[in-house]
Amino acid sequence: MEPDNKIKNVARLTAWFTLPSLEQIKRSVDQPDSLVFIYRRKLEEGVTAPQHLEFKIIMQNSTTECINTILKNLKSQGLNVSKGYEKKRKILESEVTSESATKGINI
Repeated sequence: MEPDNKIKNVARLTAWFTLPSLEQIKRSVDQPDSLVFIYRRKLEEGVTAPQHLEFKIIMQNSTTECINTILKNLKSQGLNVSKGYEKKRKILESEVTSESATKGINI
């Protein structure tokens, strides 16, 4: 969906996918109002387009409600849902010094 420029608080449907084709939903801790939906799509023979389509949506104060509604509907259709969290680790200063960059390299 994209916002309609002529009518306030209205969006136009630009593409649609089924819930079973939804492969992943990404939500960032840094941007809680932003969701990225990743859909898989079937490709016809000879087509070299990306196998996944990504749609980024920004919605204020309703990302959790939106995700919970999608999860409830997926589960009611008998589909498995798994939650995964990307663990970010901090980079140590010793990992970015000039000595660590050339470690193991014979110059």
